Amino acid sequence: MLKTLNSVNYFKQAVNRSELIREQKKDTLPSSSQQIPIGLDLPEGFTIGEAIGKGDCFFHAVAQGLEQLKPNRGFTVKSLRRICRLFAESQLNIDSSWLKEALKNDCRIISYYVPRIGFTANDIEKGSEVIDRLKLNVPVWGLPEIEGRIICIVYNVRLHFVEITLNGDEEVVITHHLIDKEGYQKDILNSEILSKKIYYTKDTIHIVNQGGLHFQPILRGTVQQTSLYYYKTMASEKKIGQ
Repeated sequence: MLKTLNSVNYFKQAVNRSELIREQKKDTLPSSSQQIPIGLDLPEGFTIGEAIGKGDCFFHAVAQGLEQLKPNRGFTVKSLRRICRLFAESQLNIDSSWLKEALKNDCRIISYYVPRIGFTANDIEKGSEVIDRLKLNVPVWGLPEIEGRIICIVYNVRLHFVEITLNGDEEVVITHHLIDKEGYQKDILNSEILSKKIYYTKDTIHIVNQGGLHFQPILRGTVQQTSLYYYKTMASEKKIGQ
């Protein structure tokens, strides 16, 4: 197993990632069957949880981490999408907005993003006049460097994102990324990763992508304990003010 700490590769893949997302949006099932068959070396007492598919996995994974970090705040897929929409609205008239630049790098514009980011896969399945008018067939997929950074800003947390890929020699490559309110945090140390200290740092959410752009939460607790977060955070809000 090849383990590396890499701060660049994931963030240079915007175009290829967008193409992969478009291709995988055709599949409405979770991406577990597309994952690389490898067990991540986690500290004792931590578990890789599950997250729903259909384009909501990033929000579901992060919501579970937030709910464990800040209990009983009612974090859900829907509530995090709403937060992203509200934040994006606040950036519409800011020319130097980092969000506008990040969306541009991912081949998107903020005026297209704002009316669409708030809708979940379930919203789209149910349908509405607004969804029909927007011609929205699939939800906007969440990404660590965009929606992840927004969530870090709003809730004053950090996002530890683990990515597992295969290189050209079919060797497993594990890369770690740390995002905070300023964006990608460059001073993450190999020692923090190798010692697993990163998992015990304050106000940090952990998620993993084991392939197929399917995000899952890394939570403290047993499989049975973490499953409670799965169901608690997938519920929709009664009112969202779309």
